[in-house]
Amino acid sequence: AGLLRTRPGATLDEDELEADVRRLRTALAAAGHRRSRVGAPRVRVEGTAAEVEFPVEAGPRLAFAFRGNDAIPSSVLARELRFEEGQPVDVPAVGAAVDRLVALYRSRGYAAARVESSETLRGGELSVVFHVEEGPRLRVRAIRFEGASHRSEAWLRERLREHLDEDAPEEDDAPADGARALLLSVPVAEPRPTPPPALAPSRTFDGAAWDRAVERIVAGHRAEGYLQALHLGTSVLLDARLGVVDATIRLREGERTVVDAIGFEGASAVSIAELAREARLAPGDALVLERVEQTRAAILRVYLARGHIYARVDVREDVDRERHAAALRFVVSEGPRVRIGRIFLSGNRRTRDDVVRRALSLSEGEPYDPDRFARGQAALLRLGVFRSVSLRLQEPDVLQETKDVSVELAELPWATLSQGVGFSVANGPRAFVEWGQPNLGGRALELSARAKVNYPLDEFRPDLVGKRPVDRVEGRADVGLRTASVDLGAFPSRLRGDVIGEIVHRRAYGLRRLTGVAGLDVGVTYRVAFSLQYELEVDRIDKTGQTGSLTRVDLERLRFDVGDTTLHALRPTLSLDYRDNSVHPRSGWFATGSAEWARSLGSPGDRVLLGALPGSDIHTNMLKLSAAASGYLPVGKGNVVALSLRGGRVFPLDASSRTIVPRRFFLGGATTMRGFAEEEMIQQDVRPVLAAEAEHCATSPTGTGCTDRGRALARGERPVSEGAEAYLLGKAELRMRLRGSLEAGLFVDVGNLWLDPSRFRVLDLRANAGFGLRFVTPIGPAVLDLGFNLSPDGSINERLFAPHFTIGLF
Repeated sequence: AGLLRTRPGATLDEDELEADVRRLRTALAAAGHRRSRVGAPRVRVEGTAAEVEFPVEAGPRLAFAFRGNDAIPSSVLARELRFEEGQPVDVPAVGAAVDRLVALYRSRGYAAARVESSETLRGGELSVVFHVEEGPRLRVRAIRFEGASHRSEAWLRERLREHLDEDAPEEDDAPADGARALLLSVPVAEPRPTPPPALAPSRTFDGAAWDRAVERIVAGHRAEGYLQALHLGTSVLLDARLGVVDATIRLREGERTVVDAIGFEGASAVSIAELAREARLAPGDALVLERVEQTRAAILRVYLARGHIYARVDVREDVDRERHAAALRFVVSEGPRVRIGRIFLSGNRRTRDDVVRRALSLSEGEPYDPDRFARGQAALLRLGVFRSVSLRLQEPDVLQETKDVSVELAELPWATLSQGVGFSVANGPRAFVEWGQPNLGGRALELSARAKVNYPLDEFRPDLVGKRPVDRVEGRADVGLRTASVDLGAFPSRLRGDVIGEIVHRRAYGLRRLTGVAGLDVGVTYRVAFSLQYELEVDRIDKTGQTGSLTRVDLERLRFDVGDTTLHALRPTLSLDYRDNSVHPRSGWFATGSAEWARSLGSPGDRVLLGALPGSDIHTNMLKLSAAASGYLPVGKGNVVALSLRGGRVFPLDASSRTIVPRRFFLGGATTMRGFAEEEMIQQDVRPVLAAEAEHCATSPTGTGCTDRGRALARGERPVSEGAEAYLLGKAELRMRLRGSLEAGLFVDVGNLWLDPSRFRVLDLRANAGFGLRFVTPIGPAVLDLGFNLSPDGSINERLFAPHFTIGLF
C-alpha cells in the first residue's frame, strides 16, 4: 500500500490508477516475483465515494541457475536471458530465453550446443534451471557448393558470408564477467576463464541461420530466371579432434526461363513503339525480375511525365514451365491526363511573385510533370532567399483532370549584420563590419558588403610618425552583388560581380589595390558546369627601402612588381563532376580545366579607361592554361583511394611579356605539396641559383657581391617563392574509416614547378609523404595532416616536415 499514490480521501484519477498499477508491477518484479500479475483496478462508486481494489497475484519468487556451462560464465548467460521489463516470466518467455542462449553458444562455435530448462518449486521460491550441453567448439573450415553453375563457388561463398553477416545479432560490448575484475584483485583467487569470443557468422555453423542465407541465394537465382532453383539441403562433416566443420550446400538450378514475348495492353495515350523503347529486356533474354520491374517503372514514368498521375502499370507473366519460356504483358490503366490549374503562392512576404513564378517555370494549363515540379523546387531553393520550399497538388487523392498547385515558401531573414572591434600591436585599433542582404528589392539579388579598418599607432609603428591620419589608415572593402538566376535558355545561370579595394602601409612597402570582378556561372547539366570571369585589377607597390621584422604576408606581397600594374583578364572554366558526393567523395571522378588570358593596359605615364586608371609599368600579354583530374576508388568497407593529377603552364603571347607574380603557379601547403608550408616550394631551376648565393654570402669574409636573399639564407632563413610558369602535381591518398566520423589518411605527393617551362623534366619531380586525421563534418572533413619532405634541400634551408590544418579534401 505504501507504493500507491491513490489514498483514502484523495480525488479519484484514472491516470494515477494506471501509474499505481505500473508501480506495483515494477516493485513485484524487483522483489523477484517475475510471474506476478496485477490486473486492472476495480472501482465501485457509491455516491461521492469510491472503493478501489487492485487484483494482485504475487506468485513465487523466481531464481535462475545454470548447469553444465564450462566455457561461458553464468554471468554472461544471465545477461543473455533479457526478459522484458514489466512482462511476466512465463513458460513462453523462458522458451525464448533458451533460444537466445543456444544462439549465443552457436555464435561462439558450439554448433551442437543444447539448452533445456526445468523448474523446481521449494516453499515460496521457484528455481528455473537452464541445463547446458555445450559440446565441442567447432570452426567452419571449408564451404562447398554442388549443383550450381550459373555463379562461381567463390561468388556464392561471398554472398553466403554477406547474408550471414546481415542477419547476425549485434554483440554486447559489456564485460564478460563483472566479478572477474574483483577476483583478479585477490591474489589467492582463481578467476574464471575468459569466455570464447564470438566468431564471424560464416566461421561457425548454425543450421537455421545458414538455411535462411542459402534461401536468399536461391531467391536471387529465381530473380535471374532460374524459376525452379531449390536448396536441396546442407550436409556437414564434423572433426571433433581438429575442431573443424566442412559444409556442403547442394543446390538445383534447373533450366533458365527466357522471355518469349512482350506485350502492352490498355495503352492509348502513348504509342506501343514508345512503350517498347522503355523495355529493359527483349524476347530471347533471360527472365530477370529486376529488369521486369525496371520496365514497369519506366513505363509508369512515361505516363507521369505526360500528366497521367493516376496511371497504374501491372505485370502479368504467363510461364510455360515445359518450354522454360515466359510471355510478359504490361497492362496499363491510364486514368485522366491531369493539367495544372491555378498556382497559389504563400509565404513570400518580401519576394516578388514574378520572381517566384519565373524561377518555378510552371504554367497554368500545362500537363502535370513530376520532374518539372522537382526542377522548379530546386530552382526556388537556388534563389538563396528561401529556407524551405514545398510544392504540392491540392487534394491529390481526388480523381480530377485539373489540379491546383500550392507553393508554400519560408523566407530567410531579411538581412544579417555582424561587427566587432579589436587591437593589434602591428596594426593598432581595428574594426570590422559585415552586411548581407539576400533578397534586395524582392528580386532575389544577394548584396554583401565587408569592410575592416586599422589605425596603426606611433608607439608601435615609428615609420608612420609624422604622416597624416589619412595616410596611415589601412583597410579592405569588398562589395558584391549576385543574381539568383538569369535566362540563358535551358541552362540555370547566375551573374556575380565584386569590387575590392585594399590599402596597406608597412615598414618596407605600401600597397594600394583595386579589383573589379564580373562572372557568369552556368549549370550546363547536373554534372557539367561552365563559368566565365572577367577581372580588372590595378596594383600599386611602393617600397620604402626600410627593413625590419617582416611577416609572411609582407614577404609574399613584396613579390609584387614595384610600380603600377594595371591589367585585365578573361578566364573561362569547364568542370565535370561525377563524384557521389562533392564534399566528401567516395567514388566517381572530377575534372576541370581553365584558360586565362591576361593583358596589361597602357604604359608608364599613360592614363587608361577614360583617364581613370594609371597605365601599367609592367607589360603583360599571356595565356595561362591549367587542368586537374581526380578519381576515387572504394576499397573494402569504408576505405577510399583518392588520386589526383594537376598541371599548368603560362604561354607569353609576345616577346616582351612578363608574367607578374600573382599570375604564376605556386606549390606547397595543405592542398598541394604537404611537406612544405603554404606556397613555400622553390622552383626547380631557381634552387641552384639560391644555393650558390647562400654559399657565397656564408663564405665571403667581406660580403662583396652578396645579395639580400643570399644573406637571409646564410642566416638560416627560408627563401620566398616568386612562383613559376609551369608545374606538375600528382597526389595519392588512402582514406581509412576508423570510428564514427573519424578517418585516417596516408598520402604521397609528387610534383615540382619551373620558372622557365623549357626546363621541365618529369624526372625532376620531388616527393612528400605523410599521414593525418580527418573528422567528417557537414561542410567537409576537418583535416589535420603532417607531411614530410623526403628529400629536403639543406642548401636553401628547406624544412623536414610541415603540419597543416584545413577544411576539405581534393
